[in-house]
Amino acid sequence: MFLSALTTPAWWLAVLAVVLAGVLLLRERRAGSPLIDVRMLGRNGPLQRTYLRTILAALATYASMYGTSQWMEQSMGLNPAAVGLILIPLSLLSIVVARVVSSRAWVRWPLILAGVALTLSAGVMLLVNHSSGVGLLIGMTLLLGLTNGFSSFANQAALYLQTTAAEIAVASGLLRTSMYLGAIGSSSLIGIAFGPSATDAGFHTLAWILVAIGASMVLLTAFDRSVPAVAAEH
Repeated sequence: MFLSALTTPAWWLAVLAVVLAGVLLLRERRAGSPLIDVRMLGRNGPLQRTYLRTILAALATYASMYGTSQWMEQSMGLNPAAVGLILIPLSLLSIVVARVVSSRAWVRWPLILAGVALTLSAGVMLLVNHSSGVGLLIGMTLLLGLTNGFSSFANQAALYLQTTAAEIAVASGLLRTSMYLGAIGSSSLIGIAFGPSATDAGFHTLAWILVAIGASMVLLTAFDRSVPAVAAEH
């Protein structure tokens, strides 16, 4: 609820969230069979970084997809059907790329390329405006499809390599939770960038934020020696 209104934040909700999160973590730390295994997270740095990469990838993907949709309708004047057609290449390319990456068990390079593709997509976002052609928009969505396709399998594969068989169920659940945290955060990010309406200026502000997220994704992987080149190595 705090994240849903960051333009006029209710700070008491933020304080309440921190207090309740602390209570939850204390309870989970003492539980015999915790839902959130705090001890596992505390001792597993590589897994923490995988969750962080997942949050960033979901934050960027959802902010791009929903932000672009809103901007195309409000600034470009496109109807929902046209917006949906422009976004179809994103999903199709994501499926193809994820299939290629998973069949070859690649982990490290897809995670790096996901950040690179996001940065390039944000660069295209900086170039477009409400009078841009559909071809440029499709190119932007294709780059987003690369981001989604590269990151989805690779982060899952990294998780399986970084946890034990006894911890895999809880770790997998937390991976999905990380995805949802990114998705929730994307709505706040769009609200901050756009304000009351989706203008070109707000769209470009969102693009600069995505550039920073893309660069962070690249650096998080490039300097993380725990991420293997391929899953077969382990």
